[in-house]
Amino acid sequence: MKIDPTFYRVQVSDGASAAALILIAYNLDAGKRFLGIEFYQLTSCFDNSQLSIPSGRQATFREALRVLGQSADAEAIARTQEVSRIESKVKEAYGASASVQIQSVG
Repeated sequence: MKIDPTFYRVQVSDGASAAALILIAYNLDAGKRFLGIEFYQLTSCFDNSQLSIPSGRQATFREALRVLGQSADAEAIARTQEVSRIESKVKEAYGASASVQIQSVG
């Protein structure tokens, strides 16, 4: 169940590379102890040629988002930390030097 969903538009850039994502963040439980975030990559011109998902293991967050175009995260954090968590996960996927712009939608 997605409790109190919030939608985001995210723009990522690093030099000549850029990506656009949409996200949905929500509480996973009625006690609001756990935050879930779904990441969907709409477009990207980042070089993914070095990324692959071996059949012997689960994809990392970075691999899933950049190769498959979607990934998810769940963490025991407050909603007040939601935007910083989004920025952290996007930088995990696209690199620590990436510029991340996050805009709440609706």
